[in-house]
Amino acid sequence: MGLLMDIRSGKRGSASGGAILFWIVAGAALGFGPSQLLPRVSSESWMYLWTAAGGLLGAAVGFYAEWGTSRLARILALPGIIVDLIK
Repeated sequence: MGLLMDIRSGKRGSASGGAILFWIVAGAALGFGPSQLLPRVSSESWMYLWTAAGGLLGAAVGFYAEWGTSRLARILALPGIIVDLIK
C-alpha cells in the first residue's frame, strides 16, 4: 500500500515517474493518430512531427500530474499508479 497516495490527507509520495511515462506514451499515441488520418499529412516527417508534439504535450500533463497539488493533478496521476505497479 506504500505505492498508493493518501488522497484524503493530501499527502503525496515522492514522484516515481509513472504518470510522466503514461502521459508521454498517451500523448504520442494521440499525436500519431491524426498524422495517419489526414490525407495531406501522409509524409513521414509530418508523422514524426505530430507524434513529437503529442509526446511533448503529454510530458507537460505528466509533469503536472506528478508534482501538482490540485485535485485535478491527483486525478491525472491515477494512471501513473498502474504504470508503477507494472514497473
